[in-house]
Amino acid sequence: MHTFAFAAPCCALMLSFNASGALPQGAEQLSVDSAPGQTAVSAQPVRSSVTTAGSGGSAYQYCPATASSAGTVAFVGYAGSLDLSQQNFAVFVTGAAIHPSAYGMFIFGVNQTQVAFGNGYLCIQPFARMPLQHLTSETLYQSMQSSPEEFAPFQPGSSWNFQFWYRDAAAGGANFNLSRALHVDFAP
Repeated sequence: MHTFAFAAPCCALMLSFNASGALPQGAEQLSVDSAPGQTAVSAQPVRSSVTTAGSGGSAYQYCPATASSAGTVAFVGYAGSLDLSQQNFAVFVTGAAIHPSAYGMFIFGVNQTQVAFGNGYLCIQPFARMPLQHLTSETLYQSMQSSPEEFAPFQPGSSWNFQFWYRDAAAGGANFNLSRALHVDFAP
């Protein structure tokens, strides 16, 4: 059992998951325990899924990521409900290299891809972006509660992909990297 605790202005959550079953090489099945109507996704598996109990919707990780200059692999998850009427959905990234003078941003779109880009892989194309954020914390959030205008494109029953693009000059190469991606099917 692995347990992670996250706290942010939008919410606090506890994520627990078990790996189980005979799945294809490199894949893990996740089960998530959380408060009713609340859930989150971990990025450890190559492709995993979770369904939010009580409110519908589902999400899974996809697309590989490469290690940052800090030796970590960034991944995007979510907090809150996949039922947008709850107004508490948020995306978060963890594992990006922390460089207070550098920036990153969440990108989103409806089409999945896997194209070498920078020091990693672009997993969404075409994409739109959310505002830039300083890379000052191990976990960064963009929430529906704090920035409702950024979440206007998302409608009940729609499907979207999220990824985090961040500057990582210490890594060399292209001086930027990307996280693994998250696919979300919002509840109808």
